[in-house]
Amino acid sequence: MREWNFENGMRVVETEYDYDLHSLKVYNGEKYLGTVYPADIEDMRKCFASLDAGNDPISDKWEDIANAIINDGRR
Repeated sequence: MREWNFENGMRVVETEYDYDLHSLKVYNGEKYLGTVYPADIEDMRKCFASLDAGNDPISDKWEDIANAIINDGRR
């Protein structure tokens, strides 16, 4: 599992979710903000590519890409 840390204090942690499909827990410092649940493997790969390019899900407004949902831990 991977972890991405950003200069603005955002941190994203890859976690197991549904077999090969992984979710992404999002933190601002130590404060948990929510989890991104990609719709499928292709969307998960898009999320990874965006993270690898230096884009965090809050600043980049991921609600609009990859059908990802950020919530407070309730699904």
